[in-house]
Amino acid sequence: MLVRDCMTRHPVMVSPDTLITEARRVFVENEIGHLPVVSDGKKLLGLITHTHFSMNMDTLDSLDFWEISRKMSDVKVKNVMIKAKKIITVDPNTTVEFAANLLSEHNIGCLPVVDEENQVVGMITTIDLLRSYQEMLGLPTPGIRVTVRMPAKKRGYSEFAKLISSIADQDWGVMGIGTFPTPNHPENYDAVLKIPGVSMESVRQVIESIPDQHIVDIREVG
Repeated sequence: MLVRDCMTRHPVMVSPDTLITEARRVFVENEIGHLPVVSDGKKLLGLITHTHFSMNMDTLDSLDFWEISRKMSDVKVKNVMIKAKKIITVDPNTTVEFAANLLSEHNIGCLPVVDEENQVVGMITTIDLLRSYQEMLGLPTPGIRVTVRMPAKKRGYSEFAKLISSIADQDWGVMGIGTFPTPNHPENYDAVLKIPGVSMESVRQVIESIPDQHIVDIREVG
């Protein structure tokens, strides 16, 4: 799955001359947490988040209500936004796992998606990525979710191929699949599969018959 498959297309955007009070209204009405700041040609100029609407408590203590209102009413987005040169972006063809790594590595909540001309074509957030991983593991479809542990390295026939072959022999479909190294056990890896339209017991019988593989977890979901 690529970023273009799960990003929010045509996100809400504002101009740099938008008042911060208006930007806040846009946040609330659209229930969003990040707002790209763009030029007339939708080229990325900056980004604002919820943190831009907070004020230092020391500053608040020195102002009365009317001073705070007046101060906020004069502030424009361009005065507080994160500048474009400091924003991490991705293009629509970036893989979702690379986008997730950027969010995690830089401890940020969103990535503007831009084209080759630096025009904003979408936004991808941690929530979008979580939804994409749910879809890849077949969450919307009811079925049996099973985690199978197998040797990471073995001569001869591939362990993963053995698993898939056993499922194919039953003429079962697979709605989602994912593999990952077994935590704290580098000699193994786990495969998570979502198999619809079958019973838990039938899945258990088939997988338990595969040499060198065993079920770590099995449950009915969806």
